[in-house]
Amino acid sequence: MKMDMFFVYPMMDIVNGESSLFRIVDNDLKETLVIYLIMKNNKYSINMINTMTGEISKILIANDLQEVDKINRILMDNKEKIIKEKDLYSVETYILKLINN
Repeated sequence: MKMDMFFVYPMMDIVNGESSLFRIVDNDLKETLVIYLIMKNNKYSINMINTMTGEISKILIANDLQEVDKINRILMDNKEKIIKEKDLYSVETYILKLINN
């Protein structure tokens, strides 16, 4: 299997207003997509960074932890489809479409 997906949140709590939600690792390239949140003004900004390009994509702003949990659940439920994508760019595109629908 080329891709692995590791869920971090909620096992690791939010520390200093930040937390990783999960990581998707391309085992061939040894590069990663990191989906993380930053708490600002009692809202949760969920972003994605591609370690290969350094590009940061804003995914959405969650109003509370229930929304964060909902997004996390959607991604967990689609884990098999996500890691079957051919590369990190395809995974990134798939996640953005999944969240925005």
